[in-house]
Amino acid sequence: MELAHRRRIARVVRILCASALFVAATVALAWWAQGGPSASHDRCYTEILNLATLPG
Repeated sequence: MELAHRRRIARVVRILCASALFVAATVALAWWAQGGPSASHDRCYTEILNLATLPG
């Protein structure tokens, strides 16, 4: 009984880890498809410049 319970827990943990890895890979691919690090830096610099040039 105890062995079956441990196997079931191990199976659930493997499924959760595989799901998390799949989600992380999907997010990384979507980020890369939108320009990756250079686009992120460009957006960041644009936001900084916008904040720096606010009136007042």
